[in-house]
Amino acid sequence: MADRIPVIDLAPIISGDPGAKIQVAMELGSAAQTLGFAVVAGHGIDPIIGTELRDAALRFFDLPLEEKLVIRRPKNDQNRGYIPYGEETLVRMAGGSSPPDYKEVFAIGPDNIPDEPYFTGPGSYPSFAPNLWPVAPINLRSCMLAYWEKMEALMRTIAEALAISLSLPGDTFADILDHTHTSQLRLLHYPAVRGDAEPGQLRAGA
Repeated sequence: MADRIPVIDLAPIISGDPGAKIQVAMELGSAAQTLGFAVVAGHGIDPIIGTELRDAALRFFDLPLEEKLVIRRPKNDQNRGYIPYGEETLVRMAGGSSPPDYKEVFAIGPDNIPDEPYFTGPGSYPSFAPNLWPVAPINLRSCMLAYWEKMEALMRTIAEALAISLSLPGDTFADILDHTHTSQLRLLHYPAVRGDAEPGQLRAGA
């Protein structure tokens, strides 16, 4: 097993060079089957997209609590909207116990959901619950959706590489990674620990 997380350059895949694409695909597949993680470089995503999203996110989390609570998630199983301190305890997913996570969250899923049974029928909740957007900062929505779009494209590039690494056609996973996927984009804010932190309270207990 690898003793460090590999950095894999995706540029050859994006450039379309068939021979290089296979080589990179095998590197990515090996990382997935051994360590289970990889850092990807050469993805072509402009860093300004992440910078603008981070700036907008920090402005949102800096708002007074009462303003953020206007878009508080309606139910605990619905990862949409604002999730304040104390509402998530990640370690419980593994059957453990600890004080609630010392973080706050803003989460979205797919936006502009089509009015079709797959997205609106009985089995669609909570995967396609509507997003809840704040009034301010005004550019948070556009920044999140711009980042979402780039991550969708990157997801498809990685899926193509993984398919090739398994000796499958590159488009094997394309149909299940179209607009019907149920991904989430969560902004996590870990503020400076104050005196109200409980013993053993972690940022995201696990």
